[in-house]
Amino acid sequence: MSAAGRLIMGYGNFRWVILVIAALTQLTAALASQGIGVWAPFAQQTLQVSNREIGLLAALLNCVPIASLVAAGPLLDRYGDKLPIFMGMALLSLSMVCLAWASSYGALALTMLVMGLGYAPIQPGGSKAVYHWFPARERGLAMGIRQAALPLGGACAAVFFPYMVARSGWAAAMLAAAGVIASVALVHMVFFQNAPGVGPAVVSRLKLSYLFHSARFRQIAMVGAAMVGVQATIAVFWALFAHQHFGLSVSMASWQLFVVQISGAVGRVVLSAISDRVHDGRRRMVLTCALTTLAALSLAVNLPVGTNVRVIFACSAVTGAFSFGWYGPWVVWLSDGAGPAHVGQVLGAAMSVNQVSIALTPLIFGFLLDLAPHRAAAWLSAVALLILAAVGAMRGSGRGPSMPIGDAEI
Repeated sequence: MSAAGRLIMGYGNFRWVILVIAALTQLTAALASQGIGVWAPFAQQTLQVSNREIGLLAALLNCVPIASLVAAGPLLDRYGDKLPIFMGMALLSLSMVCLAWASSYGALALTMLVMGLGYAPIQPGGSKAVYHWFPARERGLAMGIRQAALPLGGACAAVFFPYMVARSGWAAAMLAAAGVIASVALVHMVFFQNAPGVGPAVVSRLKLSYLFHSARFRQIAMVGAAMVGVQATIAVFWALFAHQHFGLSVSMASWQLFVVQISGAVGRVVLSAISDRVHDGRRRMVLTCALTTLAALSLAVNLPVGTNVRVIFACSAVTGAFSFGWYGPWVVWLSDGAGPAHVGQVLGAAMSVNQVSIALTPLIFGFLLDLAPHRAAAWLSAVALLILAAVGAMRGSGRGPSMPIGDAEI
């Protein structure tokens, strides 16, 4: 075990406290980042905004982190994870306060910009904390638990906002969400600690051109962008697919999406734990997820109308588990190649690439749904992304030891 590993193990079980805090910050941050799909109908009733305007709000929310994730990476490497994550949570809480009092579309748009800026350090910061706090033999499981908080947060948002708006109104619901996020931010600031040896330091800043000249970075980033594009498409369109393709009621179709999210949370934990126990487990688990999601989607689009709802639920569960479950192993795969001093920067750069895919893929898929003569044809675009991801993951097999992305290999 390395000297850093021995030092961390000397903290006993405190690393699990760090994991709980990292998961909790991710879950509550999802109230903001994942909430727009839930509160959008209420915004239309309260502020009379159109579907097109809701789509633009989502685009603003998802586009801001493309640049801010790149900027967040060096901050995380230089100052540690504690302060940048707290500042991000504070901005998310502020954005929910702004939503409560927004009275125009311009105010909503500005709020989405603040929200996107606040969310930027949460994802790479929490992932970086898990990477540094946990030894390699536990890293996959810990990363999976932490990453499961995102779909769980989306599920919580789906319950929280309708209940609070119906009970207390729009403004009170947004203020309640702001209070929850602020409370968790304070918990984070009081109890979270940077890993031993990780804190304020002067570190070399990697140039983006350097990173994108790294064959290993390009390969792993391409796989992530393809997989997250499919994940985002499923998150946005699965309920609509279940409603239109199988003729399910809107309520039953929403339950299909709920099953996808919950299965995704379980998949992130279980598949990440398995990746700890298998040789080359990070890459192999990502490959398994790409191939299994491809098979599940191919089956789903070929099931006939009138298929037994239990079969549809089973298909939703498998699709969710593997279309979401790849993320934890992928983050560890990427982090292991980053070099300890540059984990934040490498994660930030790769996640900014992912963010481009998150912003564009559902938009392109929506156009394909409108233009294609059959819905199955549009879903072939998701299958193409999965093939791209599988090829990228397979190309990593048989590679010898390579220098860290952040240190060499151009």
